[in-house]
Amino acid sequence: MSNGPYVLKGWTGTNDTWKYVKNPYYYGHKQVKIKNVKVQTVKNNSTAENLFQSNQVQVTQITGTQVSEAERGSLKSQLKITKLNQLYFMLWNQKRSALQNTDLRRAVSYALNRQSLVKNILKDGSVAATSLVPSGNTTNPTTGKDFNTDTGNLYPYSPAKAKQYWKKAQASLGNQKLTLQLLTNDNDINKSVAEYIQAAIQKNLKGVTVNVKSVPLTNEISTLSKGDFDFATLSWSSDFQDPIDFLNKASMTNSVNFGKFNNAKYEKLISTITADKQSTKARYQTMQQAAKLVAQEQGVTPIYQTSAAHLISKKVGGVHFTLLRDTLYRYAYWK
Repeated sequence: MSNGPYVLKGWTGTNDTWKYVKNPYYYGHKQVKIKNVKVQTVKNNSTAENLFQSNQVQVTQITGTQVSEAERGSLKSQLKITKLNQLYFMLWNQKRSALQNTDLRRAVSYALNRQSLVKNILKDGSVAATSLVPSGNTTNPTTGKDFNTDTGNLYPYSPAKAKQYWKKAQASLGNQKLTLQLLTNDNDINKSVAEYIQAAIQKNLKGVTVNVKSVPLTNEISTLSKGDFDFATLSWSSDFQDPIDFLNKASMTNSVNFGKFNNAKYEKLISTITADKQSTKARYQTMQQAAKLVAQEQGVTPIYQTSAAHLISKKVGGVHFTLLRDTLYRYAYWK
C-alpha cells in the first residue's frame, strides 16, 4: 500500500507503531528528502507533548488546554493550527415520535452556545458551525466570498428562542417533561462535548433530562445503524471540497443519515445538486438553499468545525497540514 512518496510498512492492523518508507517508484522520489517516517500512536495527549519536548518525535497533535498553554508558552513558534474539512454534528432519530418534532430540535439547537463550546471546552482552534458546510470548503463563484459568509449564521445561540420553541414542542407533544439519551463515542473530546450539550439543554429547556451514553466508536456506529438511539453526535470528514458531501448527510440517499430525516423539498434540492446539470452559479445557489432548509428543519444539527493543532519541531521544515488533512511529508526535510 502506498500514497505517492511513501509506502506503508510494518502495520498489522492492530499495532501502535509503523513506518512510511520512501517509495523508489514515485515519480518525484529524487526530491523526497526523508527516507523513513516513524509513526507512533499514543492515547494520552500529555504523553505526546512530552515525547515532542524530549525530541523523541518531531510532529504531534495536541488538544484542549494543551493548545492554549502552547499559545502562551515556549512552544508557540512550533504550534500550527489548521481548520479541517470536518464537521461535528447531531443526528435525530426520526423513528422516535418526540424527535420528529421540529420545534424540539430547534429548541435544542438554540440552547447550544457553540462559541462558548469551542472557546472554553475544545480550546484547539475549532470553530462554531454556522452551516452544515465547513468554512473554507467552497466560495461563491461570482464574488469569491466563503459559502458561510453568504448563508450567515444559521445556528445562533438564543436561550429565549430555545424556551419559545420548547414551549411549542411541549404543547404539540402534550408533555411538559422529556427524557432523552445522547449517544456518543467514548474518547475524551466527545465525552466533554456530550457533557456540554447535556448541561446546555437541561439549563435552557426546563423539563428535559438528557442522559449521556458513551461507547466505543464501532459500537456507536452499530447502534446508529440499528436505529437504537434518541439523538447522537458524529463527525464527518471529507477528502474533497464540495458542499454536497456535507449537505447529503441529511438526505435519504446517504447511508450516514442514520436518523432517517426525510424531507421531500430537501431531497429535490439534493437531487438537483448531485445531477450536476446546472451552471456553476446556479448549483451554488441551490446548495445555499439546501443549507438554509436543513437549518430551518434541523434535519441534522451542526455543532462545530474541527481544527487540528500540531506541534512541528524547529529541526524540521516542509511539513504541511491543509483543510483536507493531508500531511505532506513529501516536502519534509531536516534543517
